[in-house]
Amino acid sequence: MLVFPSLTDTFGLAMIEALACGVPVAAFPVPGPLDVIEQGVTGVLHADLASAIGSALQLDRRMCALRAARFSWDAATAQFLAGLAPIPVALRARLAVSRSSAMIARMARRPTSEAGDAN
Repeated sequence: MLVFPSLTDTFGLAMIEALACGVPVAAFPVPGPLDVIEQGVTGVLHADLASAIGSALQLDRRMCALRAARFSWDAATAQFLAGLAPIPVALRARLAVSRSSAMIARMARRPTSEAGDAN
């Protein structure tokens, strides 16, 4: 079992690595663990860390490894791409001037057929 005692850590890559190895996690219910742990399945989150540890010892290690697959690079890439939005062609020139972005400026100078809406 991985005991993750931080109250302030961010995402917690160590938790995902532990889960991928079939190791359940005990942690506080704070951001980071809340984003990674499936309560009662891949770990236990509790304000009393000793209680979380006792409960996490009972979890199925095979299930931890199976659920860790949702944190693959493919899944992370899909989530990232889903959050992107194209910059409309008409807006690119204004953004290039107002934000001094060299990349947007180059895109704004390209013909529409080359630049398209895909950015």
